[in-house]
Amino acid sequence: MTTEAIKTCSRCGDTLPVSAFHRRRHYVRNGVRAACRTCTSAEARSRRDEGGVRSDKQKERVRARTRAAVTRGELVPSPCVQCGHTGVEAHHPRYDTEDAHLTVIWLCRLHHATLHGCRHWTRQLELI
Repeated sequence: MTTEAIKTCSRCGDTLPVSAFHRRRHYVRNGVRAACRTCTSAEARSRRDEGGVRSDKQKERVRARTRAAVTRGELVPSPCVQCGHTGVEAHHPRYDTEDAHLTVIWLCRLHHATLHGCRHWTRQLELI
């Protein structure tokens, strides 16, 4: 006879079996989200009803123009400026200039996430 582990939801405070939580693999203590599936779904639904994630049209246009410039060959990705890794992403220091789509800093995913203050995956740390 096996008993399933229980966990308390960080949003609603209910104590539920671990199967009532979405699984997570990175940076979590026990492999599941802090909020239960019901709370996570309700939060996502309310975000959708409010118009989704805040969208910045200017940023979207600059990013699209950057992708088009790379496709046309006007802009050639170079290795990461910090580590030299060849799998890079474009970082735009500013979005309000006329040539913002061509003014980019090429960074690998790890250093791009670090620059924006995000956590990166443990697996990516092993690449360095």
